[in-house]
Amino acid sequence: MNWTFPAIKRLLDPAFPHHFYKSKIIEELDEFFDAVDEETPTRQLEEAIDVYHAAETFLRKVSSMHPDLDLDQAIQNVIEKNKARNKY
Repeated sequence: MNWTFPAIKRLLDPAFPHHFYKSKIIEELDEFFDAVDEETPTRQLEEAIDVYHAAETFLRKVSSMHPDLDLDQAIQNVIEKNKARNKY
């Protein structure tokens, strides 16, 4: 897996439990939805990227907790699932 963003400093800190990363995605989604309703296209784009960053950080955390998981295969599985649904 090639990461887009640098790893956050507290990624491997056990003081930040797994659910922290899930709640961060929700927080960023809330900011994104607020921006879509009220902000400029640039701000909307930045908030969407924050969602992407939070999701990537969650994937890093899961990957560090379960090194046997194959994230690249998981991406391919999602692509195949969406192809089967005629999304592409």
